[in-house]
Amino acid sequence: MNSVFRKLISERDFEKQARHFFASLENSNTDYLYVFSLDRDNPCLMIDFDNCRQLSRITMSESGQCDIEVVSFKDSAQLIHESYELRSLGEFEDKLLSLIAYMKASETLH
Repeated sequence: MNSVFRKLISERDFEKQARHFFASLENSNTDYLYVFSLDRDNPCLMIDFDNCRQLSRITMSESGQCDIEVVSFKDSAQLIHESYELRSLGEFEDKLLSLIAYMKASETLH
């Protein structure tokens, strides 16, 4: 599969390219974990974030499909569910940075 996201996911270049995006979380109460799913048909990268209030996941596949989900720990309500068809690494980075900012802001909600 020839895709702009192949190097990022199948070749695991995400670990090198995006490390700096998570630096702002070091002194916060938001944790993250990323995993690669190397499904033969559509490999993807899943990044989970959690803090004391919410759990979120961004899933980026080599096909360009990107899904963002946020769930409340308080009542399991789905707060966000969005799907996008991305065409560039820049678009993915924008979505990732927006989700990181959202999770950091939600740490302090009362």
